[in-house]
Amino acid sequence: TLSFFLFLLTYRVRYRRQHICAVKGSSVVFRCSFFYPDGERVQTVKWGHERHSIYAGPFIYDSELNNASSRFEYIGNRHHNCSLKIHQVEHNDAGKYTFRFTTDSRGGKWTGGGGPTLKIIDLSMVVSKPNGKETMKEGDSVNLTCVNSCDKLSSEFTWFKNGENITEGPVLHLRNMSVTNSGNYTCSLKSHTGTAPPVKHIDVECEYWTRASRVGSKLTNTERENISASVIENFFFLNTKYCIFTHWMYILQVLFCVVGTVKVNILRSLQGS
Repeated sequence: TLSFFLFLLTYRVRYRRQHICAVKGSSVVFRCSFFYPDGERVQTVKWGHERHSIYAGPFIYDSELNNASSRFEYIGNRHHNCSLKIHQVEHNDAGKYTFRFTTDSRGGKWTGGGGPTLKIIDLSMVVSKPNGKETMKEGDSVNLTCVNSCDKLSSEFTWFKNGENITEGPVLHLRNMSVTNSGNYTCSLKSHTGTAPPVKHIDVECEYWTRASRVGSKLTNTERENISASVIENFFFLNTKYCIFTHWMYILQVLFCVVGTVKVNILRSLQGS
């Protein structure tokens, strides 16, 4: 009994954390230390997942095999550091992990129980609109919040619009929006750009396009002819609302209005002749 107790003291594995949460696409490290009797030399080091036998494997890392290209990187050594790093974690990486090592002694085999359990989550994005409206128009405001449920306090985020880095921080404030704010928004952990949640598309309706669409649908042909000259006359004076030049749909509507009027006038002149 005493010899077995001494055996337990000389061979052991210590994990720094029992429960670890990570964002999909990020990297995670299992900090680990192991101990064995003086005079023995470590022969093999292995990490296993609960899906397979920790004694027979297969192992996610095995020093006897070539794991150089694996996402599972052993960053420890064969002395006392048994730390493991997992790159670009996936949902199927979740579960319990265990470290095992052998020495050159006849009975020098040890498996460290109570290994770390890994939980994988996705980043999420919360959209809050102060006015509560579903449709966004020029002048509206919206807040986009990036949420890491693993670490709600100290996470650092990067924001992207149409794939380009625009700012950093947990909340993206879009104030007094114009059509130039339209686009695809997403966020990621600052240290891991592959952790982005689903893209949020924001479409800001142009004031003149909305107004013209509502009015234009109610105009008669005569009314369209009467306003066509006014549209042409004032088109270039409306550049204070620069959405005209960035919203091609409005430009097309103006062109269709002009072309339609010209077509009517040509037909009338032909009929008159």
